[in-house]
Amino acid sequence: MKCENCGAEYGAREIRCPYCGTQNHTGIQWKQEEEQAEERVEKEKAFAIKRAPIYVVNRVANTILLVSLILLVLSFVVMAICFKVEEVSDKHKQKSAVYDEAEQLYKSEDFVALDDYLEEHDLYFADDDRYDVMCEAAKLYERKLDFQEYWMRYDESKEDLENLTEASIYSPVSRMLEACSDILREDSYRWYEVDFAENQKYLEEIRQMATVFLVSEFDYTAEDIERLTQMRSYDEEFEDIVRDAYRRKGWTYREYSE
Repeated sequence: MKCENCGAEYGAREIRCPYCGTQNHTGIQWKQEEEQAEERVEKEKAFAIKRAPIYVVNRVANTILLVSLILLVLSFVVMAICFKVEEVSDKHKQKSAVYDEAEQLYKSEDFVALDDYLEEHDLYFADDDRYDVMCEAAKLYERKLDFQEYWMRYDESKEDLENLTEASIYSPVSRMLEACSDILREDSYRWYEVDFAENQKYLEEIRQMATVFLVSEFDYTAEDIERLTQMRSYDEEFEDIVRDAYRRKGWTYREYSE
């Protein structure tokens, strides 16, 4: 490159003449184009860097979605297979049941063994309605045991009157009164209904137990029992009945507060 001012020779990419300092327009243009090229490269690199994670995330998300769909389909298949196997197993258990064996347990009133037999052969809610009367009797016996357990816990709680009156509306007293109400009711709010006349005597046993508890523990009269059976649990009137039970026993009733 020859300087147009002093005539000195120098490289074409020099911005100025190294001898006189005159600007070299060719070099300046070359430098600008080089800088612009570098700027374009940097922009492309930055764009590529920003775009790469999105692409990767999209690929990963699509892969996860595909795997999830596959697992969901497989889970439905497995559930269907398990349900079918269980259904076949239940039917096999029911077919293996011997009616005479279950009937013998029912007639002998061995309800613990009867319940085990019905459970073992999956006869609760089975299509074979011959066993319904037995299922009902076994469940009534279970209700009887539940009430006996409530009564036992109530008796145990009386050993610690401070604990008995700590939260009266949720105390063993209110729990027993509620259980008695559920047993003695004649409406749809009762624990259960009895569909078979031959099992009515088992319900009457439980009702007799509830009546004995109320009379022996709180000196209930027929009017008191009628009032109790008209109540729904945890309403204001029921709380009045609980207060009255404490008064009859001479115990301190503490108002429940959250």
